[in-house]
Amino acid sequence: MEVTQVLLNAQSIDGAVRKNAEESLKQFQEQNLPSFLLSLSGELANEEKPVETRKLAGLILKNALDAKEQHRKFELVQRWLSLDGNAKSQIKACLLKTLSSPVSDARSTASQVIAKVAGIELPQKQWLELIGSLLSNVHQLPDHAKQATLETLGYLCEEVSPDVIDQDQVNKILTAVVQGMSASEGNSDVRLAATRALYNALVFARANFSNDMERDYIMRVVCEATLSPEVRIRQATFECLVSISSTYYEKLALYIQDIFNITAKAVREDEEPVALQAIEFWSSICDEEIDILEEYGGDFTGDSDIPCFYFIKQALPVLVPMLLETLLKQEEDQDQDEGAWNIAMAGGTCLGLVARTVGDDIVPLVVPFIEENITKPDWRQREAATYAFGSILEGPSPEKLIPLVNVALTFMLSALTKDPNSHVKDTTAWTLGRIFEFLHGSAIDSPIITQENCQQIVTVLLQSMKDTPNVAEKACGALYFLAQGYEDVGQSSPLTPFFQEIVQSLLTVTHREDAGESRLRTAAYETLNEVVRCSTDETAPLVCQLVPLIMMELHNTLEGQKLSSDEREKQSELQGLLCGCLQVIIQKLGSSEPTKYVFMQYADQIMGLFLRVFACRSATVHEEAMLAIGALAYATGPDFAKYMPEFYRYLEMGLQNFEEYQVCAVTVGVVGDISRALEEKIVPYCDGIMTQLLKNLSSNQLHRSVKPPIFSCFGDIALAVGEYFEKYLMWAMSALQRAAELSTHATGDDELTEYTNSLRNGILEAYSWIFQGFKNSPKTQLLIPYAPHILQFLDGIYMEKDMDDVVMKTAIGVLGDLADTLGSHAGFLFSRSSSIGERNIRAMEITQVLLNAQSIDGAVRKNAEESLKQFQEQNLPSFLLSLSGELANEEKPVETRKLAGLILKNALDAKEQHRKFELVQRWLSLDGNAKSQIKACLLKTLSSPVSDARSTASQVIAKVAGIELPQKQWPELIGSLLSNVHQLPDHAKQATLETLGYLCEEVSPDVIDQDQVNKILTAVVQGMSASEGNTDVRLAATRALYNALGFAQANFSNDMERDYIMRVVCEATLSPEVRIRQAAFECLVSISSTYYEKLAPYIQDIFNITAKAVREDEEPVALQAIEFWSSICDEEIDILEEYGGDFTGDSDIPCFYFIKQALPLLVPMLLEMLLKQEEDHDQDEGAWNIAMAGGTCLGLVARTVGDDIVPLVVPFIEENITKPDWRQREGATYAFGSILEGPSPEKLVPLVNVALTFMLSALTKDPNSHVKDTTAWTLGRIFEFLHGSDVGSPIITPENCQQIVTVLLHSMKDTPNVAEKACGALYFLAQGYEEMAPSSPLTPFFQEIVLSLLTVTHREDAGESRLRTAAYETLNEVVRCSTDETAPLVLQLVPVIMMELHNTLEGQKLSSDEREKQSELQGLLCGCLQVIIQKLGSSEPTKYVFVQYADQIMGLFLRVFACRSATVHEEAMLAIGALAYATGPDFAKYMPEFYRYLEIGLQNFEEYQVCAVTVGVVGDISRALEEKIVPYCDGIMTQLLKNLSSNQLHHSVKPPVFSCFGDIALAVGEYFEKYLMWAMSALQSAAELSTHSTGDDELIEYTNSLRNGILEAYSGIFQGFKNSPKTQLLIPYAPHILQFLDGIYMEKDMDDVVMKTAIGVLGDLADTLGSHAGSLIQQSVSSKEFLNECLSSEDTMIKESAEWAKLAISRAISV
Repeated sequence: MEVTQVLLNAQSIDGAVRKNAEESLKQFQEQNLPSFLLSLSGELANEEKPVETRKLAGLILKNALDAKEQHRKFELVQRWLSLDGNAKSQIKACLLKTLSSPVSDARSTASQVIAKVAGIELPQKQWLELIGSLLSNVHQLPDHAKQATLETLGYLCEEVSPDVIDQDQVNKILTAVVQGMSASEGNSDVRLAATRALYNALVFARANFSNDMERDYIMRVVCEATLSPEVRIRQATFECLVSISSTYYEKLALYIQDIFNITAKAVREDEEPVALQAIEFWSSICDEEIDILEEYGGDFTGDSDIPCFYFIKQALPVLVPMLLETLLKQEEDQDQDEGAWNIAMAGGTCLGLVARTVGDDIVPLVVPFIEENITKPDWRQREAATYAFGSILEGPSPEKLIPLVNVALTFMLSALTKDPNSHVKDTTAWTLGRIFEFLHGSAIDSPIITQENCQQIVTVLLQSMKDTPNVAEKACGALYFLAQGYEDVGQSSPLTPFFQEIVQSLLTVTHREDAGESRLRTAAYETLNEVVRCSTDETAPLVCQLVPLIMMELHNTLEGQKLSSDEREKQSELQGLLCGCLQVIIQKLGSSEPTKYVFMQYADQIMGLFLRVFACRSATVHEEAMLAIGALAYATGPDFAKYMPEFYRYLEMGLQNFEEYQVCAVTVGVVGDISRALEEKIVPYCDGIMTQLLKNLSSNQLHRSVKPPIFSCFGDIALAVGEYFEKYLMWAMSALQRAAELSTHATGDDELTEYTNSLRNGILEAYSWIFQGFKNSPKTQLLIPYAPHILQFLDGIYMEKDMDDVVMKTAIGVLGDLADTLGSHAGFLFSRSSSIGERNIRAMEITQVLLNAQSIDGAVRKNAEESLKQFQEQNLPSFLLSLSGELANEEKPVETRKLAGLILKNALDAKEQHRKFELVQRWLSLDGNAKSQIKACLLKTLSSPVSDARSTASQVIAKVAGIELPQKQWPELIGSLLSNVHQLPDHAKQATLETLGYLCEEVSPDVIDQDQVNKILTAVVQGMSASEGNTDVRLAATRALYNALGFAQANFSNDMERDYIMRVVCEATLSPEVRIRQAAFECLVSISSTYYEKLAPYIQDIFNITAKAVREDEEPVALQAIEFWSSICDEEIDILEEYGGDFTGDSDIPCFYFIKQALPLLVPMLLEMLLKQEEDHDQDEGAWNIAMAGGTCLGLVARTVGDDIVPLVVPFIEENITKPDWRQREGATYAFGSILEGPSPEKLVPLVNVALTFMLSALTKDPNSHVKDTTAWTLGRIFEFLHGSDVGSPIITPENCQQIVTVLLHSMKDTPNVAEKACGALYFLAQGYEEMAPSSPLTPFFQEIVLSLLTVTHREDAGESRLRTAAYETLNEVVRCSTDETAPLVLQLVPVIMMELHNTLEGQKLSSDEREKQSELQGLLCGCLQVIIQKLGSSEPTKYVFVQYADQIMGLFLRVFACRSATVHEEAMLAIGALAYATGPDFAKYMPEFYRYLEIGLQNFEEYQVCAVTVGVVGDISRALEEKIVPYCDGIMTQLLKNLSSNQLHHSVKPPVFSCFGDIALAVGEYFEKYLMWAMSALQSAAELSTHSTGDDELIEYTNSLRNGILEAYSGIFQGFKNSPKTQLLIPYAPHILQFLDGIYMEKDMDDVVMKTAIGVLGDLADTLGSHAGSLIQQSVSSKEFLNECLSSEDTMIKESAEWAKLAISRAISV
């Protein structure tokens, strides 16, 4: 065969000649591969042969060594490796010889082939001499051969991985390449080849870039090459810089300034290809920093493994102007197609990446450019300004951008229709799309699209869709994102009124003659799809109308007509778009029953059209039609079976379409859809489908990406046909087993790993659904033989450690399916599984488990958490050691170290007291050696360079110290920490001080001796001093002092030590570091409350410091400075309330009247702050700023000094209340509202009488929302403090009452924040008339008020600013405080609220967010019904009428319990308690159905508030039903006793459980005998615990609550048994009860509530047991003393109880 001629023929323009030659080459290759390759290499090396045949020979040679398909590539590699060595040597010799050819095409082709051969042989340790041979050639050959050799080295670096070539050879390659690049190289082709070779070789240069000298040399040469006179070299060099920027980002800091200068010069002065790469460098830097900031967060230290150097932030002031300049370089005739690229586009793209990198910081740099150019006459300037704006819309915060967008939107809409230049309109439409994409949607708080501008936006976009194709295409894109933003809008969308017009316009666009240009038709259909997808139920009829239109469009494309190949391609594209459109419509209409029913009338016709589409031979059309058929199958369900006879052949064709493999993959997916739809009706087609799927798996021609969905499809079919799958089981399992073995040991690049995980997931889904399909079938045993292999597969992929989260979730699911289906057969195998036998965790590497525990995949996370829990339960010492080791290990990821520390901390402490006690005992019982190792790891971690690890270790050390130091263990800790402070590097010193701070937080002051306290304070205060150079150390010391102040009692009693501490603290408030200043002021706040009585010598200096901070410092500091004075107020208020106002120098707790003294200077300073409100400040409940802090402090000052504040504030009010600046009016109003609590009514009422009319006017007429908000709040304060029966001079008169009500109701229509405050004002207005019976001034307005409040609850924006909640709370208060006159109107409210509640219970599919809002609403409605029930049930006439609704109300409450929201349960329970009280014994009829919910509530330990409320409701029902509660007592008492014995239940529930014992006993009387022993035993145990209580205020409060619950139980039990013959059953318990009463009396920490109940129990004891109790009471240690104390109490209720008890005791003793 004469190969030259064949190669020439293979390039002939004659198709027949060409085809014949190609066939000949193919036969030659198949019959004699060595000769074929030798012939080609000989042709390539022969200088006498034509250039074109040599080039083609090289190309065929290259293609005989490599392929894109992995299986094909593997096959070619094996064929080369199996060739005779002699033949390979001859081929390689020809290739090397060709490198010296004078023909450049031959040289270049040979370079590529040599690299392909090297890529095969070098990893096999073959052709070892190649690199040496090439390197020697570089220094000897003529220039053209030198150029080819360098090119070869470049290609070689592209083909092999870095680990294949040893470092010595890498060094030599880099030396040759960099020398070839240097300016001393005279031949530009050689220099270009070297530069391109470096690009590929950079990845090999890790070691070289880690060596400062080598890196400097490489970077110098690269930077020099950017200045080459040859444009191609400059371009290639910048490409190298781009590669360096991503590969060696962390090494660039030293060169970044020079690189900026080089790139800036290139961008401004060089040719476009070079300038584009120069810009690309900065785009690449952006990509790196975006990735780092997204993955690691923004805070880095010099020690970080992957630091962020913030190059973009540093370069911002010069980089952004440079990029903005490029935007002006647009050409008149520029190509606006998608693939076009020029300097302006590159600049805009880079600008967008810069915005994503630096966020808000870019905005002030770009806005002036926009403002300067947006209205210029030159279109380039207008377009550039618009492009700049659009480019920065992703990255900065919505808060920064939305004000700009609100200004720009109208202008842009105008420009889109009126600008004379198409480029400007194109970019404007694109920018609008970006606005809607990033700043429009449910996630954005401040909507840019309002009811006012929505119509204008739609109108402009629809008009622009008639513009030139490129403008119209961008307008479609903008509309796409506009629709998408309303995806989660719920029932109604602002686009609904325009839906028909939008659809019509988009369809018109698709028919434009030029719709094929600029992707216009595609964009129109994509937008139509999105508009349909995001539409609401309201537009469903219009979507239905769209079906026949799209069907007709598709039908028209299928009518017979002769078309050219180009026309046929366009037609196929249109068919694909139409099928895609039908798919979206089918999915939309098929998602709800009503629309599905209407849509089904078209199903037959649609399917008919899809079948006709399959006559086309376009892959795209097939793919889209298949996807649409999948949607149709889902929508029609089993009815799809009727289409299968005709559709099946196309399904089969799709499965056989190996060439267009995406079609094949989609078809496989559709088989799954159809299987799920048809279930067993798929059986007749299973033989053909399964046969084809198994063929596909065995074929080497099919793209590998199709195989994972085939395995998933096995599962779909098995799940559909159940045990019928037996027929295919052996074949399917065999294929799965083979694939599983291949996927277990997979090594390769990221792409291969991704494919392997995809394959594993497909296999696992098959296993999962096969097992589920056979579950509960008699043929389950057929699966048993396959179980060992499946477990082996799971073991294998687990041990590989490269599973992604999806695979992990599916794998754990398969494990569950195996156990669920095979039962005990699986159990035995599990016990032998290597990945399960160790109870998961010990065979697992703790690092991986901790990573999994932070996975975004819930199943993976849950499995990891379960594994950690098992490890902890089975071997606590090993568990804690593993965690401490992880925390201390510098090689572990930061996130696992941090989580390890957090789990360690949680293993030592808990909020629950019983749980905390349990954890402490577990730690103390650990082996001493294990504890020592853990503590050593923790102390070691304090020196870690990773701040998160250090901080976590600090907290854990403090927790351990909190356990051990009180036990006199770890005595060396504090000494060790103190010695570290003086020796370690700064970061460890900082961590040690942080540890000392946490330690002081954990232990009580009496645990640490004074000497150690002195040393801690010395170390901390020295760390705070100005001489400490490291700000992190100084900050840690300041924060540590905050916690250590509680230990400094002795030091603050020593004048010199106190002076020193105060001086350092005051100096720290002047630190240049804002965080230190803030922390120092926090210390001052703490000192103000802890050492108030020591502050007199410093108060003047502190005033000066705080005043300066308030007026001049940053807000976080100023807030703390104000907080100091708020804290002083709190102290003085407490002193004045508790001790009265008169103090002498001998008082234990003197009041120094600091506020009174500071008043003339303090009040003006605070009033200044009220004027510092921002225009856009957040008015939500949680918002806090300097003005709010000032107002709050002013309010506390008013409470402290009373009337004295009024003359200081009134002039400020008078001066500002009418000013044009809203801040002044709002500040004046806020000042007035703030001082209304404290001064006397006599002082305030005259002012209020003057102000009230003005404020009512301001509330309706002031143009500013902030002013109205504060005015409404102030009115609420007026009504709260100066309105009611206890105020002598009424401020509300018959004359102004109507005006007040009218204004408040009017304001409830205002913005949400104003309306919410107006509701609050009405709340207090109503509350002030609570005791006005029988008539109230509000009675005439009652109905209007109620209607207005109900209207508020229905406002669309009622969810904002707590408005809906405020409206219902106010409605409740209005009802609660109403009089008998309005009872008929309250009755009318019952069905209204019932209907509201009923509407929330109607079946509807809701998102989680909507469900949460619905639950909140149900809670409010249940609360409202509770108040109404209480109101109407409190008097017989209304109760009688109301009871007619009781059955319906109870029915609603029972339906509410179907919800799973704690809030709703709680409110419904409370309402049921009120209903029980109102209906009395008649409530018994509801108990059979209600009891199960009562039981669920009592068992709800997790939502313990629900449990507590349920316990209370049991008491209500017991009191209502009395003896009718008996049938339910066994279940209730059993559950209550269980609750008491549970450690899982929150301790706050236990006191009401004891009270409930009393309620039940009182209800059932002597029937309680059945439970007496158990109840008394539980009460006795609790009583012993509650007698001796020491601890903080919170613990004392809980103890008193517990005592009260116990006493109420005793009281109820005694009263229940009174006058019963079984009274004697109580006698044995009397001594213990008296002992309990003695004990709590001797403790002297009873509150008034406990005292009243306790004295009542003493009386009950005497009253019930008579003489049996009399003698015991006489013997009691303290009963007489206790009784006398109660008799002399100032509390009338205690005194009355005591008098009754005295009478009962007297009777008992005298008997």
